[in-house]
Amino acid sequence: MPRQIDQRLNQAMRLMANGVFVIAAAYDGQVRGFTATWVTQVSYDHPLVAVSVSKSHHTYHLIERSGEMVINILAASQADVARHFGHKSHDNTHEDRRYFQVTDGVETPILVESLASLRCRVTSSCDARDHTVFVVEVTEAAVRGDDEPLLYWPRNGFLRR
Repeated sequence: MPRQIDQRLNQAMRLMANGVFVIAAAYDGQVRGFTATWVTQVSYDHPLVAVSVSKSHHTYHLIERSGEMVINILAASQADVARHFGHKSHDNTHEDRRYFQVTDGVETPILVESLASLRCRVTSSCDARDHTVFVVEVTEAAVRGDDEPLLYWPRNGFLRR
């Protein structure tokens, strides 16, 4: 019986479509980002978002140290960017720098061509075994286009209209 439950759970979980984001952080001269789909708004009056981050990502440690992150919302046309930041072995800080905005000589992890970005401050976190769920408060938002957002469906990959 447990095998059937595992199989059903896998089938059910693969039916969940999600937005596609690049979560980025900077600390002590390092800039990193990774593709995420486990991101959701949890409050509107106090703009809070929950972000699930694998403890194995290099970005995780930058978020832990800085207490900040940027949620970059990808446009439907940016599946290539999602793939770039989605590689598990992704660990090239210098290569990542070409994607991020530099303002007043300070590098910030805002993707230059993302559809929108949310600069966030960590307010709390919850251990979720191999992940940590960060609850973050949005401190600044920018919208750079009116394209549709990129969606991901585990069963079929990236969804485009």
